Amino acid sequence: MKVIVVGAGPSGLAVALGLVQHGIDVTVLERSAQVGGRVRTLQLGQHRVELGPAGILDDAPATRALLAHLGSDAPTVVASSPGVNRRWVVRHGKLLALPSGPLSLLFGGTLTFAEKRALLHERSVAPSAPPNETVADFARRRFGDSIASAFVQPMVVGVYGGDYELLELDAAFPRLRELEHQHGSVVRGTMNEGKARRARGEPRAKLVTFEGGMSALPEAMARKLGDRVRLGCDVSAIEHRGRWHVTTRTETLQADHLVLATEPHVAAKLLGDTLPLSTPMAAIASVSLAYRRADVAHALDGFGLLCPRGEGYKTIGVLFMSSIFDTSQAPSDEVLLRVMMGGPNDADIHALDDVAILDVAHREMTALLGVRGAPALSHLQRWPLAIAQ
Repeated sequence: MKVIVVGAGPSGLAVALGLVQHGIDVTVLERSAQVGGRVRTLQLGQHRVELGPAGILDDAPATRALLAHLGSDAPTVVASSPGVNRRWVVRHGKLLALPSGPLSLLFGGTLTFAEKRALLHERSVAPSAPPNETVADFARRRFGDSIASAFVQPMVVGVYGGDYELLELDAAFPRLRELEHQHGSVVRGTMNEGKARRARGEPRAKLVTFEGGMSALPEAMARKLGDRVRLGCDVSAIEHRGRWHVTTRTETLQADHLVLATEPHVAAKLLGDTLPLSTPMAAIASVSLAYRRADVAHALDGFGLLCPRGEGYKTIGVLFMSSIFDTSQAPSDEVLLRVMMGGPNDADIHALDDVAILDVAHREMTALLGVRGAPALSHLQRWPLAIAQ
């Protein structure tokens, strides 16, 4: 059996590794000169800039199995800093620390009295499953309008960069539906499962990266696959005539099975009428800014912050990169921020030129985090087709 995998991002490489484990002949075709897809790390002097994912959670069995399979080729894991689970949210123009759980939501000062009452009432809301229910409709049904817009909306943007009025719950957050139906309440289910996890002695999931940055993982996967990975192979056509015929600039390869591990719009172009696809994508601009630690008023004590759509910022969220991973992100007297812009906060962000985007990011960090002075580093990565919706 012969399988061709198109795309050498983490998904394509993982599929290829799994197939090789089962003794299957695999070839991975990648159009660019490097593996990793959206997982890219730049070393700019003493600053390490992630263009794609900032890290990966360490609790998934498949993740642990992958690292074990890589063996001596696996990159060294670097754990996130203690206290990184703390997050901030912009509310009525102010930065507020997000509570860490249902009890701190009830007894902290983040929610209004009416919102705390709605949170308590959630346990009595009957489970339901309206067809094609959006995340926004689910949140309003269970928690009310205020909590939905102030907390659920920015959380969804932070994960998907998308509009919670359009994303369907069962596709985007199926676990919330499971909690509702298994426990009768999202709040009750979250608390029950937390207790059960602690009783089993299971640690909380941690965000980790790798020595050398996130790109070290796909690079290690590619090393394990060896010459099965072919770089600079831009697939121009795919046909199915008994077998799959995959054409590049220099040759046509044949395979019994085909895996497309590409961006959705690339897959749609390659498949054409064979399997029509249409997937909306969120546009994101990722701006990395480094400042002298003394020039930032905020303590940056946590993972980052979220900006709800109604707060008037183009920023959808900020990652405190030098706080999340306190080594190798920036010089010791500097901090590194990663400002995510676009999504439903400003879908037209890419209409601005580079200088304008960097200027907006700097001005908004001045307003949100009390930044003084010019950045020591500014870097913009445009992702006009960032995250599938």
